[in-house]
Amino acid sequence: MAPMMSIGGIIMAIRQVVGLSWILAISIPVVLVVAGIVIACISPTQGNPRVPQTIGGERK
Repeated sequence: MAPMMSIGGIIMAIRQVVGLSWILAISIPVVLVVAGIVIACISPTQGNPRVPQTIGGERK
């Protein structure tokens, strides 16, 4: 439901003030990239197999 509402909100914003639609064109990809970076940093076990050894593993 939320993605459909956001798409509708973007369409309504562009229809209201066409001159400021460039702000949406810049800000939405920036927000998506930042969210992707945050998600990648929160879940470090996806790409680093050494994490289970350092967290809760025995020290050498």
